[in-house]
Amino acid sequence: MMLTVAFCIAGCGKEGPQGPAGNDGATGPTGPQGPAGTTGATGPPGPAGTTGATGATGATGATGATGPQGPAGTANVIYSDWIRPTAATWNKVNNARRKLMEITDSRITLNIIEQGVVLVYRQTNNGTTFQFPDHQISSSGTPTISYTHYLHGKLHIEIRSYNRDIEPTEYLWEPSGSAAKHARFRYIIIPGSIPTAPSARVAAYQLNGKAYSKQELEQMSYNRICAVLGINE
Repeated sequence: MMLTVAFCIAGCGKEGPQGPAGNDGATGPTGPQGPAGTTGATGPPGPAGTTGATGATGATGATGATGPQGPAGTANVIYSDWIRPTAATWNKVNNARRKLMEITDSRITLNIIEQGVVLVYRQTNNGTTFQFPDHQISSSGTPTISYTHYLHGKLHIEIRSYNRDIEPTEYLWEPSGSAAKHARFRYIIIPGSIPTAPSARVAAYQLNGKAYSKQELEQMSYNRICAVLGINE
């Protein structure tokens, strides 16, 4: 018995060789997610990429509605240069009591006669301007009547004196002469731009966005009509 115990003691005092590794155990359950970390600093921008190819042209959109017509301007208004008459200018009648000049102008059309207006002015050489028809009464009470009328392609300017003779140079232009006895003439043709009923016999004239009647135009001073129409006086 003692021999057996001694043998066992001797055998237990010495470690044997390591055995082979065992198999991996099964994967355990996933643990809870940890808190999110702080956002890092923005990095520098990368280089710009190359421009892409141009895309195809899109279809044309529908045409929009037509806007309202704007007011008529003064583009169709016609005005003459100043007519500085000589004796020959009074080409129809030129005598002691009556003077009549006929001016040919194809712009005085039938439409102008029916719907437009022609304004005629006489200006003395001191700048005083009168619109025809005009009645002048001398200091002795003698009347002189200046008037005009127009027909297709023609304009007549006429002077008539009653009870006295017209001086030979009275209706000729001479800037250095007496202001009261020298004259030049100008006419302005304004088409009617707003049609009206034929029975009304009234035309309206649209000038710079404002409508005027014929009576209003005829009552304007020469300076006012020039301002409305943009005419260089």
